[in-house]
Amino acid sequence: MRPDTGWGTVQMPAFVMTTQAPTFVHPELKAREANALRDQVEAFINGGGAYERIEQPAPRPRNTQQA
Repeated sequence: MRPDTGWGTVQMPAFVMTTQAPTFVHPELKAREANALRDQVEAFINGGGAYERIEQPAPRPRNTQQA
């Protein structure tokens, strides 16, 4: 952690180098946006909108070979 970025950036991994500081989004804002999106999707489905459910892929088995 650097003093100029604060505690909020400690858990944000840096996958790319950039000259811009990371943007912190408060969890309450994320939750509000997720709820609004969920409401829009439910309204679409309840209004007769067509949708397709995508099956979740099965996980690959782990390597069970003993060394």
